[in-house]
Amino acid sequence: MFVRNPSLYLTLFLWITASWSWADAGAWKQDESFFTGSIYRARCTSRCLSLHITRISAFFKHFQNNGSLVWCQNHKQCSKCLEPCKEAWDLKENQCQNLCEPLFPKKHYECLTSCEFLKSIQSLKQGDCPAPEKASGFAAACVESCEDDNECSTVKKCCSNGCGHTCQLPKNLYKDPSAPPTPSSLRITNMTTNGDGSLSTRISWALPEEPDIPVHHYKVFWSWTVSGKSMVPAKKKRRKTTSGSQNYVDLEGLQPDSSYMVELQAITYWGQVRLKSAKVSLYFRTLRANDTKEQPTTSSMTRKGGSHTLSSNTGKSPTSPLEIGAPFYQDGQLQMKVYWKKRGDTSITHYYVQWIPESCTHNETKGPEKAVTQENYIHLQGLLFSCKYRVTVQAMKSKGRSKAETTSFTTPPCSVLKGKSYKHINCPIDVVTVLQKVLAKPENLSASFITQEGNITGNFFWRISRTNLHQPVTGFQVTWAEVTTESRQNSLPNSIISQSQILPPDHHLLTVSNLRPSALYRLEVQVLTTAGEGPATLKTFQTPDIPPARPHSKYIFT
Repeated sequence: MFVRNPSLYLTLFLWITASWSWADAGAWKQDESFFTGSIYRARCTSRCLSLHITRISAFFKHFQNNGSLVWCQNHKQCSKCLEPCKEAWDLKENQCQNLCEPLFPKKHYECLTSCEFLKSIQSLKQGDCPAPEKASGFAAACVESCEDDNECSTVKKCCSNGCGHTCQLPKNLYKDPSAPPTPSSLRITNMTTNGDGSLSTRISWALPEEPDIPVHHYKVFWSWTVSGKSMVPAKKKRRKTTSGSQNYVDLEGLQPDSSYMVELQAITYWGQVRLKSAKVSLYFRTLRANDTKEQPTTSSMTRKGGSHTLSSNTGKSPTSPLEIGAPFYQDGQLQMKVYWKKRGDTSITHYYVQWIPESCTHNETKGPEKAVTQENYIHLQGLLFSCKYRVTVQAMKSKGRSKAETTSFTTPPCSVLKGKSYKHINCPIDVVTVLQKVLAKPENLSASFITQEGNITGNFFWRISRTNLHQPVTGFQVTWAEVTTESRQNSLPNSIISQSQILPPDHHLLTVSNLRPSALYRLEVQVLTTAGEGPATLKTFQTPDIPPARPHSKYIFT
């Protein structure tokens, strides 16, 4: 029997089409939810690894595998941080306190802060809401279609349109990378006289540790003044280009008794856009012809816009005439070059050189090595990675010997050289079973607060005693968190999310802005050394209240 009514066929067709559409939409929404959830869990895991990066670095010298994640899963504190990042956690129906306490009855702080962080990124997505007048289409509807960001799909945020709240695409969702940092530690590491009377010099600098984009290449410019004449015109400046993984350049054909200016700039690319660092300048004067007593004098200047910062940089230790070249890997071994100045003493027949590792992060030992040379330099071969060496050079005369000169240097970890340009190095897996205990800890933690235009900025200070400082300091890890669990007025989750930052060894100050008034903050500072991290020093500070009568005045609290 056949149905002869055409409208029935049309109705059946529309019903089947709608059913397929609902099924596809449901599957798409499920995939979308899984995708965004995976991003949240990845950010949660990344935060845990970042907080424990110093401990991880002590055991792993390279990260070509997932060893750091395995380490975190097996570490007592780090595994607590990872627990909320798992897929099974449902934060919509449960409170973090109720989820963490049953798993870790005694100490659940790591779990709790990680859970609150995950909750915050779910409820407050990245980016900024566009201006209400920019809304159009469904986004401009005068309805309350959402309350929180987590009610919106993918990257959309719950934003006001002037008469309601709708899910809208945010602005400033992604930040373009910054220009490469200004090269630092620009210095002369070697200067030699050629047979034709000209000079050659090696200019070295420090490679950036964590640029947004790896440096593509460096530009080197140099110009000079001869015998009081004017500087060479800009159009006649010499220039060179070197690889972004190389931290030195050799300049040849320099004239004696001349003043030189060298400029260095880092270049990188973001798509078709070329990003340039500020230029750093090095000024030095070459030796007079046949003069072996005078050392080249140098100074460095960083130029950015109209500001100038002048600092002295001799390119060598101020207490030793010995100079250390850049480390390099050749013939299957780590090598360095040590230079010294010939004194013009005709009675010197040769130089006696001795070097020995004083301390190594992996506790490997090696006896002293000796060599004899007639040159004003020597290649040190077969060096150990991550070790502090002491090298001694003594001039031997036909009758007696001169005073020995001594200096120290530290070899880099194997992973540093491999990560730069020596890809063929097979780094040994450093399994540190016993680390030298680090006793150094920060002291006299103090704080001052500045309130200005309704914002509170905290300056946290500390000092470090040299009494228990037995290892070279590589930096400070500073962690701060608001310890109150009261809910904010802006409906954000409880603000007990800790933040961490690693500072250079010469920075004893941390500045934190946008602090909440009348709130308790916990500060934790640890000393980082070549042998690991020291014990943490903790202190709690309370921020001042903002006086309502004078909101634009500046107050300092200590």
